[in-house]
Amino acid sequence: MGRVEDILQVIKDDEKIDGKTLKVVVMTLYKVFLLENSNIQEEIKTIKEILKRHNEEIISLKNTAKNNQEEFTKTNEGIKKLINYIKNTPISKQDYISSEKENKCQPIKEIISTSSFPITPRSQNKQSEFKPLQTTKIDEQNKVIISQILKEKRNDVEPFIGTKEQYNIIGKFTQTITEWVGLSKCKVVYDSLSERSINKEETNKSFGEHVMNKPNICFFNFDENENIFGVFTSKGITEFDSEEHDDSIFCFLVKTKRIVSVPKKWSIKKSINCAISIKRDSSVLYSFGQTTGNGFVEIAKTWLKQSWSHNISSSFLAMNENALVGSNDSTFTVQRILVLEFY
Repeated sequence: MGRVEDILQVIKDDEKIDGKTLKVVVMTLYKVFLLENSNIQEEIKTIKEILKRHNEEIISLKNTAKNNQEEFTKTNEGIKKLINYIKNTPISKQDYISSEKENKCQPIKEIISTSSFPITPRSQNKQSEFKPLQTTKIDEQNKVIISQILKEKRNDVEPFIGTKEQYNIIGKFTQTITEWVGLSKCKVVYDSLSERSINKEETNKSFGEHVMNKPNICFFNFDENENIFGVFTSKGITEFDSEEHDDSIFCFLVKTKRIVSVPKKWSIKKSINCAISIKRDSSVLYSFGQTTGNGFVEIAKTWLKQSWSHNISSSFLAMNENALVGSNDSTFTVQRILVLEFY
């Protein structure tokens, strides 16, 4: 108020001016000044807040840029590691076979040279007429240890794929199988192990070409839990995705680590329509059981965890749901499929 008093004093010294009037004028002007000054202070405050926000945004952008730079550095290092990994990855299947394990694994070559079931007679006086198996020949370049090549890299677990051992297991039940089938001779018409060795993969077309239009075929499935089970039909399967009823079908279990007596055989129920269906275009190679889909087993391509058993007891006599694979409605992996033609 000091400046206003000074102004008023000047005005009072001038007798020609009405002091009250001038005081009112000056006070009015001062109020206007204060009002304008107040607005300026608010604008200054607003500007300071804007500058503060901009400063915070700048700091945030700097931090983001720093984080992006760190992420870029990590990504770049990851790409370099991937490139080095690819450069150092063996391009030959043989490179996967370590020198330490080379003498411990059973090569396919041994199966080819000894392609027969070992005979285990029930008694010394009773000889089996089960004849040697004829396996598919494999090119020399493909005679590698498949169990090593197909090893699961993530957990470094060797898959259950005993090659000759699997022939031996079936061979132990030679007489039982021939009695079930009613024929004493057989030959291998399909082996997923050989198929993967030669063609790198299994296809529905190749599977169908090997097993269709052949009577008396027996499917053996070796799963990840060391169950060996299968199905037999005396009728030839003539077309893909067929659901024609086949009363000659029976399924069986010859090996399991479960507390179950084996071998076991189950015939189909008389009132149930069952079939073996070779799939044309699917991850499933074949299925067997009810044509209505109420009780069946699907066998997917090996190493795919897509095989499963669904209410199979509704299709076969005196059977429980878990009989074949130890579970119901749970997916599992079939690691090898072997199909024999009896004659």
